[in-house]
Amino acid sequence: MADVDSPTLRIIAGISPTRGSESDELRRWLGDALAELSLTYYREGSREGEEEALRIMARRLLAQTITPRDLTSWAHRFITWDGTPLAAELIGLGHAYGYVDSVYNGHPYTGTTTADVDADVIAEARRLVGDTTAKSS
Repeated sequence: MADVDSPTLRIIAGISPTRGSESDELRRWLGDALAELSLTYYREGSREGEEEALRIMARRLLAQTITPRDLTSWAHRFITWDGTPLAAELIGLGHAYGYVDSVYNGHPYTGTTTADVDADVIAEARRLVGDTTAKSS
């Protein structure tokens, strides 16, 4: 489609997995296709794959295509406490949103606010992607 072609991409183009089902045939060819494109293949459920996905999502937050709460929800749902330790801080901050929401129930309070948690999530996203130009708040 973008002037990209390889033997394995042609094979993958011919695979028609049914919607909502896993395709063993597609999985069988995926690693080879990515190698032909000089892209890294991360085995499903691998620590390396989780860490790369976490960095991709952190970059999406920093590009403002998702919200801080979206990032923490994603980390909690897809990586969980059992996944890479790199996600632990974001998962904990996701719980902080719940705490702020339930304790203060929308009433002004002089302690931690949703904006404070947002700032912490953004700082953690910057750390994950190695951004040392973080703005001070």
